[in-house]
This record gives sequence, C-alpha cells and structure tokens, in this order.
Amino acid sequence: MSIAYFPKLYEDELVYSVLARYYAHSGYLFRKAATYELSVKPQLKIDREFIKNLKPEVVEHLTKEMSFDDLLQKHTMYPYHGRFIDNNRRTNAYEALIKMDGDFSKLFGVPQSKTKEKRFFKYCPICVKNDREEFGETYWHRVPQIRGIRICPVHKCYYINSSVAVDSEASFKLIPAEEVVPEDEMLQREVIYYNSDVEIELARYIAGVFLQPIHTDNETVISDFLHLKLVGTPYISSRGRNKYFS
Repeated sequence: MSIAYFPKLYEDELVYSVLARYYAHSGYLFRKAATYELSVKPQLKIDREFIKNLKPEVVEHLTKEMSFDDLLQKHTMYPYHGRFIDNNRRTNAYEALIKMDGDFSKLFGVPQSKTKEKRFFKYCPICVKNDREEFGETYWHRVPQIRGIRICPVHKCYYINSSVAVDSEASFKLIPAEEVVPEDEMLQREVIYYNSDVEIELARYIAGVFLQPIHTDNETVISDFLHLKLVGTPYISSRGRNKYFS
C-alpha cells in the first residue's frame, strides 16, 4: 500500500515528530497500524532521535525537498551527537545513519545516565503558542531535546518536560506533540522566565553550535581546536601542558 499523503516537515522538526503527525492526520484507529505502514521491520522501534527502519517510500516523502544529508543535519540529533567525536567514528556512524540501521547509541557514544533518570521530550510554552498560531498545531522541536539545555534561547523561559519518554528502553509509540502538550490557556500559567544572562547566553551559544552543519571533510579534532583557543589565557600553562579547570 503506497502512502498517498505525508505532512511536510516544519523548521527544526524531528523526523519522529513528522511520523507522529502522519499517524494523527491519517485517521488510524491504532498506532501500531501506522507503525506497520512506516517501518520495514514493525517489530523494531522507529528511533526518536535519528532515522531507523523506515520504508523507502517514507524516505522518498521525507527527501522530496531536501537531500538525505540535509534531513540528517536539520531534522535529527545527528549534529549534536556527531559533532564532537573523531572523524573515523563519525564516518562509521554517518554510514550507519545512511543505511538506517545500527546501534546509534554505541556508534555515537551517547552518554548513559548514571542515575538511570528518564529523559522526556521537552517544549517551550511560547514556541508551542507560536506554532499553533502559524500552523494550527505544535510539534517536537530538536533544540529543546539537547541534553543539559534548560531554557529556550529565543524566549528565555524554562523548557517543560512532556510525558513522552525519549529513552530507547521506553515502549515505542507515535505520539504527536499536539496530543500531549496542554492547551494555550494552561500553558501560559507554566511560563517561567529565567533571569541569568550567563545561562541565556550559554543556551544561545549551544543552540547556535547545534544548528551549524557538520562538515564531514574536516578532520580537525575538537579537543585540539579548544586547546588552541586556550593558548595565551589564564586557563592554561605557558607551555600548554596543564589546564586550570578550577
């Protein structure tokens, strides 16, 4: 059965999010039926942060207006996990992404929580309001899912955890953001602005780095680049052997 309708990707939207919107828009009675329609191996999970197990016709819809590389760079968490690993490891991980098969957590060296604390999709309440005004629905943005970022770099308010787990161990369901994010009136009560200029600047910096494309032909190791930038500052010894982290 061919896919007659498929929603367009919004700016900075995760592939998982557009798949969930496809399920919501297509009128399936059961989520599992949509998974069977989208996946080459319905018994396996469709990755929440990357692209995995999708049928060729789904990939064709996703890449109608962009290359597969652009899809990875602009609609998955590849720029976050792939930016700071060495070139050989990144190449292997990238090739696995192209094939849509592999253990991406191991390939990218995704850090595992020592406390086993669950991660959930996050959202900015003001971004949600703007999405609904412009598109009639909200969606899962990528920037809020960056580990360690707590505030929206655009609106300076705290991100809010949804009820949708990100972890691979979590049972897989296609859950669109519009289904679980509260209505706008309730959302406005949850807007809490952050007043630390330093953390706001840090959030903007992290988001800015994340949104830059990865140049796979650049073999410079990030640690060497950072080391170079420390030269001549109080944070490194004159000979460059010791770094003063404290």
